[in-house]
Amino acid sequence: MKFTCLQENLLKGIQIAKQSGTKHTTLPVLQNFLIQELQGTLTITSTNLELGIRAHVRGKEEGDGAITIPQDKLLAYVKNLPQDKVQLTVEDQTLHLVSGSDFSADFHGITAEEFPELPVIQTEHIITLATNDFRTALKLASVSLPKNDYRPEIAGVYVAKKGQTLIFTGTDGFRLSEKRFQIPALDDQEFAYIIPAKTVAEITRILDLTDDEEVSLSFGENQVSITATQVEIISKLVEGNFPQYEGLIPQQFARSLSVDKNDLVQAIRLSAVFASDTVNDVKFSFLDEKTLSIKSSNTEIGENVTNVPISLSGEAGFEITFNYTYLLDGINSCLGDVITLHVNDSDSPAIMKGDNPDEFFYLVMPIRE
Repeated sequence: MKFTCLQENLLKGIQIAKQSGTKHTTLPVLQNFLIQELQGTLTITSTNLELGIRAHVRGKEEGDGAITIPQDKLLAYVKNLPQDKVQLTVEDQTLHLVSGSDFSADFHGITAEEFPELPVIQTEHIITLATNDFRTALKLASVSLPKNDYRPEIAGVYVAKKGQTLIFTGTDGFRLSEKRFQIPALDDQEFAYIIPAKTVAEITRILDLTDDEEVSLSFGENQVSITATQVEIISKLVEGNFPQYEGLIPQQFARSLSVDKNDLVQAIRLSAVFASDTVNDVKFSFLDEKTLSIKSSNTEIGENVTNVPISLSGEAGFEITFNYTYLLDGINSCLGDVITLHVNDSDSPAIMKGDNPDEFFYLVMPIRE
């Protein structure tokens, strides 16, 4: 194999294919990239047997060949090369890399035959999305994902198509975020799958590196493929049934308030200084229809009260306690300068919305005292 490309294109391909996460100690070849010519482009592939990434690098190819090379070493070397043409040649299980007249290296690799093949998905449903829509939906839904996978059925983003609406949902049992948008559906088929949290993190990382305008999602029985011009991602799906959360979302509210986002964030951060380190609790007190009091106390440190101007619809004289980290996550996910918070009582979930109330909401459970 002989392939010539620009250093910046090669580096981007390596960065796309380089997976985050732990080392795989039982199969050394999984620490390597599979580098090969495929359909006129250089492909750089990585896999951990649950997630596979194949990046495509534009350039000039002059023959077949394949080899696997340690990921960390190749990334470190190419990252420090000048922005010039790079020539890659494979001979006798060695990758020869040359840049200009001053830089050359030989990487000894493992035979490509030892590298696991990425699976071919038996597609059940396929849909094409604008890259920005897909990336945004994943990021918003993943805000509420749990930090562990003790409950596998919620350890991922739930993707469901209902009519011409595509819904992305994430939850950890204490809060829930849902992003939805309309799509030009070509059929009336509905579907629902769960993309693992680790895969979601890799997808959003990779899409931030690419400039593709569209991505194609192909769902199989237990796998998903995300395909764009520069990359293909193949992942296992989460087995199990996502909770039927729709019935938990209040349809009517006793109180709704509008508040400036910056004022609310400032007040919560001030109160967070005095909040309990274990519960992260801050208390909202609706003093009257124009004032929200946010306060917290700690027997060892002291207490804090911040009043924020609001516009309240509903009865005042009411208190509710939240985890402030959950609140800040929701506020930062809402678009616009004004946040609308809908509440019923101190034991029921609250709903937070921004400028796009029909497209995104964030649900957070209160802390019961």
